[in-house]
Amino acid sequence: ESYFSSLANALNAYDGQALAQTMGLFSQQDSQIRPAPGFIKRNELGNMDRMARQILGDFPKWGDMVVDIAQAQGALHAGNFVQAYTAFVSGWQKLLSLFAEETAWMMALVHQAVHDIRMLAMAADSAGGKAGQIAAKNLNETTRLLQNGFAACWNDRTDPRSPESKKTGVLYIIVTLFKTYFKLNTLRLCKNLIKAVEVKVGNRPSFVEAAGDVIPVSDMVAYRFYVGRLNMFEDQYTEAEKNLDFALAHCRADAYHNKRRILAYLIPIKLYRGRLPTPLILQKYQFNEFLELTAAVRCGDIMKFNESLLTYQEVFIRKGTYLVLEKLKTLVYRNFLKRIQAIEATNQLKLQRVQLGFKWCEEDVGLDEIECIIANLIYKGHLKGYISHSKRVLVLSKTNPFPIDPILKNT
Repeated sequence: ESYFSSLANALNAYDGQALAQTMGLFSQQDSQIRPAPGFIKRNELGNMDRMARQILGDFPKWGDMVVDIAQAQGALHAGNFVQAYTAFVSGWQKLLSLFAEETAWMMALVHQAVHDIRMLAMAADSAGGKAGQIAAKNLNETTRLLQNGFAACWNDRTDPRSPESKKTGVLYIIVTLFKTYFKLNTLRLCKNLIKAVEVKVGNRPSFVEAAGDVIPVSDMVAYRFYVGRLNMFEDQYTEAEKNLDFALAHCRADAYHNKRRILAYLIPIKLYRGRLPTPLILQKYQFNEFLELTAAVRCGDIMKFNESLLTYQEVFIRKGTYLVLEKLKTLVYRNFLKRIQAIEATNQLKLQRVQLGFKWCEEDVGLDEIECIIANLIYKGHLKGYISHSKRVLVLSKTNPFPIDPILKNT
């Protein structure tokens, strides 16, 4: 009975945080299953409906929803994930009906339910693997249910700058939808959510700009992290760096693992734009995969770059950063030629000498291909000079032949 008494006390106090703590199925910090309430441990689920109606008599609309969530919790602790998900979906729909009549004081409970329904959907999909069953059926259904939660917050007419506005909790739901879309590989669906909160009408600021002071920093950090990843996948590197820089700068100082997740995407973008991380940073966050790669880019070591990219290929592909890292080869070629120019101590490099450097790096390329590589560097502004095709000579500019500005402006 203490479970329902705690709920009644929280409802009387309009304490959404207490409701979330009492009714939550999974920890929002580590997604571990929370300990079962006493009535579940004592196997008293049969008396749950009676206890709910008796103790929550002053809140008749809450009884059915609480019973659904409690049944989901009981099924979860019994290992019946599909049953737990089904019961929770029923409770979620009732929760949104209650939320429509209340204000933002319920937001903590709604956020907890958003987290729980996603975790249950994944557990149910893992447990219900019958032959012919649609992959991720429950998680796909959850996207629709979460969209209903987004609408419940987004359609609130209260001034979004007010702490009473339900819109202040919308980014948490958007981030959960992002996680779900990433899991389902339906990234195109993220666009509509981003457009909703970032569109500007006339001279009015977007929602994220107008409500930036009242949106929880943790929600904004997570939002910028996922938007930055989407920017990277769409080759929008300037925007990706901007969003991931924001996420890193506003991440909690002691959130080591979150910072490492952000840096896993920010470092490749920084590398592509010519900003090389220090070995100290790479060692601090245990990015062994970037240590040799960064050293190879810095000194133009083509062989070491190829070896490093191949060694950690699976890691980079899994993270979705392989393609942007592969583009670093242009920068490696630029620094490779810079080394040759320093060794030769002349602004006129014979392509046969350049070819010897390629062979030393175990790249067997002909003179025509070397000309193509150099022409591409000149076109991109990474190298100033011209090729004398008849003499097979690269003539470098006498002033700043290897400019850095075009690399820093890689978009």
